[in-house]
Amino acid sequence: FAPVYGAAFEGRIELRGLAEGTNYRVEDYENGVVHGVFTGPLIALDVAIPVNDPLLLRAVPVERGVGGS
Repeated sequence: FAPVYGAAFEGRIELRGLAEGTNYRVEDYENGVVHGVFTGPLIALDVAIPVNDPLLLRAVPVERGVGGS
């Protein structure tokens, strides 16, 4: 992935390659925002990324009912 600087983005992104049936807490670790708990293997998120503001996500495996909505 090569970031594009100077351009805003609004749309859907996908996190792929996650374990099927595993719950993940998706968080923006740069800004301290938790986007919720989702189940793999594919997670689709609608996002709005302002100009020159990075979106740095991580998907952390969690037990069902832990760490989010």
